[in-house]
Amino acid sequence: MHPHESPAGSVPDYEYNEYPKSLPPDDFWGQVRRTRYGKPISEDELRVIVDTIENGLDLSSEDFLLDLACGNGALSNRLFGSCRAFLGVDASEYLIEVAKKNFERLPDFGFLRRDVAEFAWEEPEPQRFTKAMCYAGFQYLNRDTAERTLMGLSQRFQNVDTVFLGNVPDKERAQVFFGFETDYEEKLSEPTSQIGVWWSEMEMHEFAAAAGWIASFQRMPEHVFNANYRFDATLTRS
Repeated sequence: MHPHESPAGSVPDYEYNEYPKSLPPDDFWGQVRRTRYGKPISEDELRVIVDTIENGLDLSSEDFLLDLACGNGALSNRLFGSCRAFLGVDASEYLIEVAKKNFERLPDFGFLRRDVAEFAWEEPEPQRFTKAMCYAGFQYLNRDTAERTLMGLSQRFQNVDTVFLGNVPDKERAQVFFGFETDYEEKLSEPTSQIGVWWSEMEMHEFAAAAGWIASFQRMPEHVFNANYRFDATLTRS
């Protein structure tokens, strides 16, 4: 088990819509489980995460950034200074309320409550976006939603040339998290579990390719929160 997160089975399965409501309204990192043993991860680790996203996207002051499954906007907020405009989209009414109250800066930096796959296919102005990301949220999408989202981005968001999928659980390293527990296999494909769906790099490569993307992979430095069993994927157009 990696020391940076709670032991498997020690907390209930992740209830994306309800769990954040049980925490104080200003416990931004707790609401999105960016914690170590219940305490927020360090500013140094957050800086590394932000730098990794910015570098992975090659984010610039000319970009209009789309953040899918943005949660409460606490991480999104740290990217505002690196892009021209921003829209965060999330299905959770509560987390979007938190984001709007604490981080929204209209007209250029806003948040929207919407299913991410529906947004990908129904957004009326997809051409305005130039980069897209989904950090620590892709694993909580079921396979159909994930497929429709990547396909929608590929076919409709023609000016988006890079998509960053961050903090994806690595199926090849699942034992680092679960230890030698014998019945964790069925948990690897369950989007409502504590960690969500676990992907191997090969699976992600093939899944992205089917939607028109080429995937490359990176890993965070070993000292960073849960780096031992997660990877980041950068998708570019094929």
